[in-house]
Amino acid sequence: MPTSTPAEDFLDKLIDDLASDEIWIRIDAISKIAKLDTPEAYATLLKALEDSEPQVRAKAIQTIGRLKRKDAVGRIARHLRDEDKLVRRRAAITLGQMSKEAKPLLLDLLENGSKVEKKYAAIALGAAGGREAYSHLVKELNSKDSEVRGGAVEGLGLLGTRKAVEPVVRLLKDISPDVRRRAAEVLGALDDDRAVAPLIEALKDPDKNVRWRAVYSLGRYSESGSRRAEEAIMDAVEDEDWNVRRMAVLELRHGDKETFSVLIKALRDRSKFVRRYAAYALGRLGVLKAAPMLEEALNDPAPEVRDQAGWALKKMARRYGYRSWEELVKVRGVSD
Repeated sequence: MPTSTPAEDFLDKLIDDLASDEIWIRIDAISKIAKLDTPEAYATLLKALEDSEPQVRAKAIQTIGRLKRKDAVGRIARHLRDEDKLVRRRAAITLGQMSKEAKPLLLDLLENGSKVEKKYAAIALGAAGGREAYSHLVKELNSKDSEVRGGAVEGLGLLGTRKAVEPVVRLLKDISPDVRRRAAEVLGALDDDRAVAPLIEALKDPDKNVRWRAVYSLGRYSESGSRRAEEAIMDAVEDEDWNVRRMAVLELRHGDKETFSVLIKALRDRSKFVRRYAAYALGRLGVLKAAPMLEEALNDPAPEVRDQAGWALKKMARRYGYRSWEELVKVRGVSD
């Protein structure tokens, strides 16, 4: 009777682990199986693609993708239609990373697939890169389906070419709020000053999520020195939505007099979340003359704000060599 090898015994144990009730054990087993590099191990990995848990399927997709096997492309591509968004996205990114093996299939899906397949094929094509990807993705910006347009925008962001700025800017006027939000996100990632003015205009968008994303993207340009972007973010601190105001406060990164005034005002915002992040921003910037106002915030009715104000005062005290934040406040109170 033939005896099994240590490698076969190890694979049998890992196969048992794939049947565990614990998700983390199944995920760990997938990583170990990939190292065995045998036909039996590969067949086991393919079975893991059908696991009941999205995290496990996503791990199996990622692991199989690293093997760069052409015969795996179709199996992974099926998960562009997976019921779980995390798995669909992982399949798209993995296929993009398998550019050489997957690109013919991706182009076919972009042309002939369902709307879900087209969306994620566009994302995958952006991740794959290449000259031909740009023209295909720009074409899909005119799709009748908003999901496909959104996928094409995201794909252009992954492609990372600045020539995508103008076509993506046009999508800031799209009928779909989700497409407009994605366009605002991608314009921040493309790092091209031509995007600043359209993003500022997007701060007037009726959808709060578009405005939020526009603020975040403008923060990338403000950080790079765009004064127009910085001023627009200051204006957004007055937005009607608390989350937009919160993001605007977080994106103020320059410790000048005007920024200081805006943050001090935000420290008295009607939303506790905005007040909390105003305290955080002041501590991050290390604006010493904010110390007395932060001391007042220690009496804020919201514990989150009190805790953040205390953190900011301690951070500034350490930064400037004071023995305690109380000494900092006392000295600044006298000097100011």
